[in-house]
Amino acid sequence: MLSINRRNDTVLSVNRVVGKLVKQLSLILLFSVIISVAFLDMQRFYLAWLAFVPLFFAIEGATLSRTYCLGTLAGIAAFASGKYWIVDFITLAKGSDSGTNYWLAFLYWLYCSQMLALLLTAFNWLRKNTNIHDFILFPVLLASFTVAYPMLFTMRLADSQVNFYSAIQATELLGSYALDALIALVNIMGYYLLVKLRSYFVSRSIDRNNRFKEGSQMQARSLLNQPTAQIDSASSSKLPWLFGCSLISLWFIYGFSAYWQWEKKVNSWSTMDIGIVQPNEIPQLTKKKPYPGYSNSHPPEMEMTERLASLDVKLVIWPEANPKLYRDNLQIRNAYQKTVKDLGTALLFQDISRLDISDEGRQQHHNSAIMLNSEGRQVGLYHKIKRIPFGEYIPLLADGSRLNSWVEDVLGNFLNHYVAGEQHQRFTHPQANIIPLICYETTFSEFVANAVHKTANDRQEKNKEDANGLILVGLSNDGWFGSTHQPYQHIMGSVLRAVENRLPLVHVANNGPSIVVSPSGKVLFSTDFQQAGGYVTKVPYSNTAQGSFYSHYPWLFKGILYLCSLVFFVYGVIGYRRKR
Repeated sequence: MLSINRRNDTVLSVNRVVGKLVKQLSLILLFSVIISVAFLDMQRFYLAWLAFVPLFFAIEGATLSRTYCLGTLAGIAAFASGKYWIVDFITLAKGSDSGTNYWLAFLYWLYCSQMLALLLTAFNWLRKNTNIHDFILFPVLLASFTVAYPMLFTMRLADSQVNFYSAIQATELLGSYALDALIALVNIMGYYLLVKLRSYFVSRSIDRNNRFKEGSQMQARSLLNQPTAQIDSASSSKLPWLFGCSLISLWFIYGFSAYWQWEKKVNSWSTMDIGIVQPNEIPQLTKKKPYPGYSNSHPPEMEMTERLASLDVKLVIWPEANPKLYRDNLQIRNAYQKTVKDLGTALLFQDISRLDISDEGRQQHHNSAIMLNSEGRQVGLYHKIKRIPFGEYIPLLADGSRLNSWVEDVLGNFLNHYVAGEQHQRFTHPQANIIPLICYETTFSEFVANAVHKTANDRQEKNKEDANGLILVGLSNDGWFGSTHQPYQHIMGSVLRAVENRLPLVHVANNGPSIVVSPSGKVLFSTDFQQAGGYVTKVPYSNTAQGSFYSHYPWLFKGILYLCSLVFFVYGVIGYRRKR
């Protein structure tokens, strides 16, 4: 009889563990679906404000090791669905389709998942060792990990909010990381509300049915105490809720007011006719051959430029695409300058230039943006500063090492060793000054803000007579991602850069969509995806637009995050030692 009871207890215990695991995995799956949809469909931006709620329920009462494992699984599921296109990227970059590509993609998703795993582990550890309220703890931690964790292609909560105009306006003060923290705050508050609601219904069920078995009563009551003692105390404390609701209200009141003020302001600005060339080229790993009927001196982009120039545009912009050989070939350079002079229209484009040959025989290059004025003279040259890891350089690995050679073999011809530029540049135009950004650089908030700050200062110090305003221009080639959602995710960040710095932004992509963004965050113009063509658009600009508060102090909120996180972890160590 005793053995039968023990066997039954074992079966019940196993069933309980399996049931809990199935529940946790289901919650993780729900989280990954919600968060990925928010990034894949910009019209579903509201999902990001509640995506983490299932994840909080999944880690309730979990040990630190279990929290880490659950966070890793959740991260893999979320990034594999939200960044599924990394498979297409690796396939096109390597020039082959093989099972190795999927393993490389999995390693990338696994690396990205560690940000979420470490975030949740740190969150649970600090909850156990400090009395810092979750309404402060989780937003600060999430924004801090988002800032500090190095990632090849970011997937930040704020990026999903480009169609939520009231939400993105206050980024002109503290940057998009502050919006990440606000979304995290709403998520943790939503979780608390559901915990309170769950406690209410469980209490009512116990009161209504006093015929429960003792085990069922204990299980029901355990739901009331399962999250943490902190949640129970928060239920009776109004101060955290007052803090959270006040912060959210102030953010959106400011956002609603600022949006309409900037819409009204931009409508009174002058406009500049700009031509956009979208070649929709297929990226090539080998040297590009001219299209039939064209030459390197007169590519299809130049023919489209001639058509746009006939419409009296003031500037034509080409995207980042296959190399034009302008920098390395004198004949091509002379041909470009003569054509532009004849057209009387300024031209801004991207090219790759050979810098030198290293001792190991490896060619090194600059990825550059070049501007010719309406007289055909080169008036601007900017070398890309933010290089793509494992695409334009290999981080942390010494040249000639075995690991470096293995990485080069894996990446194949996609890897090009580019030398980073040293400083931001300002291209002068009779109507507006242009700040060039090349592809990857548009995803970095602080980087773009520093470029705006430096340009505004240089204009005031070196050329006080130059009263022209500023326009951000991004040149990118997202053809490496095929027919996926990545190009749309890329332009999400560009919209935020326009709002953060309160400047108009033109983002020209090889395969589209190319966009023009107002300082209010409204997309004024957008081209079709994977459609070649030339477009004329009016870009608003103002001589008084010289950046925002965030442009001049981009380090402020990041510094606050780092300081708070340091204090939290010191406090946690002290609390942990006291418990020991």
